[in-house]
Amino acid sequence: DTFSPLIQPGGQNSQKMRLETNKLALSGKPQFFEWTYQKHDGSAFDAEVSLGVIESSDSTYFQIIIRDITERKLAAKQLARQASAIEQAAEEIIITDNEGTIEYANPAFEKISGYSRQDAKGKPFSFLESRKEDYAYRGMWAAIRAGEVWRGRLTTRRKDGCLSEADATVSPIFDHVGGRMGYVFVKRDVTEQIKVEAMFRQSQKMEAIGTLAGGIAHDFNNILSAIFGFAEIAKLETLENSGPHRCLVKILEAAGRARDLVKQILTFSRQTDITPRSIQPCIIIKETIKLLEASLPSTIEVRANLQATESTMADPTSIHQIIMNLCTNAGHAMRKTGGVLDISLLSVELDQDFARVHPEIKPGQFLRLTVSDTGHGMGQTVKERIFDPFFTTKGEGEGTGMGLSVVHGIVRSLGGTIVVHSEPEKGSSFNVYLPIHAQQEDRKQERERAIAGGSDHIVFVDDEAFIVDIAQQMLEMLGYNVVCKKDSREAFSYIKEHTTEIDLLVTDYTMPGMTGMDLAKKVRKVKSDLPILLCTGYNIGFSEAELKEAGINAVILKPVVRRELAEVIRKLLDAR
Repeated sequence: DTFSPLIQPGGQNSQKMRLETNKLALSGKPQFFEWTYQKHDGSAFDAEVSLGVIESSDSTYFQIIIRDITERKLAAKQLARQASAIEQAAEEIIITDNEGTIEYANPAFEKISGYSRQDAKGKPFSFLESRKEDYAYRGMWAAIRAGEVWRGRLTTRRKDGCLSEADATVSPIFDHVGGRMGYVFVKRDVTEQIKVEAMFRQSQKMEAIGTLAGGIAHDFNNILSAIFGFAEIAKLETLENSGPHRCLVKILEAAGRARDLVKQILTFSRQTDITPRSIQPCIIIKETIKLLEASLPSTIEVRANLQATESTMADPTSIHQIIMNLCTNAGHAMRKTGGVLDISLLSVELDQDFARVHPEIKPGQFLRLTVSDTGHGMGQTVKERIFDPFFTTKGEGEGTGMGLSVVHGIVRSLGGTIVVHSEPEKGSSFNVYLPIHAQQEDRKQERERAIAGGSDHIVFVDDEAFIVDIAQQMLEMLGYNVVCKKDSREAFSYIKEHTTEIDLLVTDYTMPGMTGMDLAKKVRKVKSDLPILLCTGYNIGFSEAELKEAGINAVILKPVVRRELAEVIRKLLDAR
């Protein structure tokens, strides 16, 4: 027992096992095992032991060969840890040989690609490529075959045929003498991230274009105000069946169409002054389908599946615009070959996963309006631009390019979202999601009223000379005593001098020197009970609290027609 200092620590069990291995060796059975030995200094080390017996003529000896395997066991443990990390990694890890044949794929590969590891093993890596001319793959193979590390984005085709995007790092694998053994692919799936980023960029683009559209609409509304105003005044001074009267009626009709176009621009830019209420889209859609069936060619079959009767917060015109624009586009896509136009309305529940891809909405109960066709469909390039204002694939004179922009603006303003699916020659499907509201539609009908006037003293302020001229003529024809000013500072001086005489102030918002809001605040200090009407070319986005603080009693949007202006003025004067 001369090697007792090199025994495994642990007491009786260790001693017992050592005696058993000695017996087996003595019986002629050499022993090979791992053992923990204790050095002279008291430290322990792992060893691989070979225990045998050597017999001579006069004695029997134990032959013990001890090999220190501490480093080997640490390396094995590290390899096991690394293998476990690769197996549990969220990224795809694929190892190929020198020819690009897959030798290993981790579980994340199965989850992301849809293929099992057995499906992939032994196949060339190229079977995962997107099967189209992809310069990324060409550059990748050139780099790694030259012994370089390649980083970039790869498009991969999943087992279900869908494409996925991944940020990849591909490295050559070398042996200890520098010979290349194969390649390792590490890929992080960024498909959903790309969708979210694309939607964010689209949102920013729409917001920027919306701001521009709002500014254009503001100036255009001033021009329309002149056309409406002078045409209405002239119409009142002509005989009803005369040529000039008929011409003025046509001018007003054209101006009305122009006003509707401006409203579409403002809807797109989300600057409209829409007051939503609880309505049932099902009812409006049914009425709209009747109009569609009469206008679409007989080669297009209309199918409706309107199951959902729940309400949403909207206005009837908005829902009408959505369904008309979507169905008109679908009809245009099928006008040459005919086909089927499907319209459905269902209630669905959108979960967190859907909301993560569409951050403009929150999870919950939604109405899903689907308009699909069997027409020519769209490629990716067209699909990315369909919501851009004035973008159209229709021929000259067939469309303004505003239809889908309007739909997008309406849907977003109502707290919803829109999702498009389309492929060339496979038709298109538009899914509009609107949040469900519990209350039912208020069906109060408005009655036509005669235009009421009065003899009250009104101050009208606008920096546009033709608008001042129109307003003065309109209001004086209704019997009002009107004082018009083109400068807000002059208007304030006049009001201070005639405080007791004035019954109402009508002011534009955008004016040099002093805005309509600032004018209202100053007027409130000299006459706190004076009704004030703010007139503007577009919704400037002031909250009710801000309007109340400035002393604004009502807001009216340009272009203002005679009846609308008269009704608002009379309402404010009667409420004093």
